[in-house]
Amino acid sequence: MEANEKKKAKFNFQEFNKVIRIMLGIWLTLALVASFSIYLANVEKTGQTGDTFGVINSLFTCLAFGALWYSIKLQKEELADTRAVFEKQTENQITQNNNLIKQSFETTFFNLLNSNKMVVDNLNFTGVHGHGAMRAFMKKYRELASEHFKKTRHDFQSNHQAYKDVIVETHETFYRFIF
Repeated sequence: MEANEKKKAKFNFQEFNKVIRIMLGIWLTLALVASFSIYLANVEKTGQTGDTFGVINSLFTCLAFGALWYSIKLQKEELADTRAVFEKQTENQITQNNNLIKQSFETTFFNLLNSNKMVVDNLNFTGVHGHGAMRAFMKKYRELASEHFKKTRHDFQSNHQAYKDVIVETHETFYRFIF
């Protein structure tokens, strides 16, 4: 933005107005001199005076062309500044979108943690509550699994079907405790 302000500071409307006033003053002075010469001189001199106004007209044409060129230059600079601002806004929107995604993830994550805590706090297994209920459940599960494996240990190596039945029975027992 500072570069933009410096560019705008280079163009001073007061100085531009002074230049225009001086040019108009010169033109009016020459117009007065020309009209005064018409009364004092002959017709040939007035034709020469009119030719000098042709030079002034070309001068004003050049000034108009310069003003047109300068306005195009200013518009080009403003367009470049507008593009820079648009790119900055795009970057800000991308950053804001990323922050919203991160915030949404964090909210979901902490809601899941809160739900997990509520579930663990509400666990109840044989009179034990919370984390202790989970430990008691795992201890009971190990005992049951160990009993089932001891029952069929001798058949384990010889009978593959018995092994599968023990696994199924153990898991069925596990699900009965859960539900």
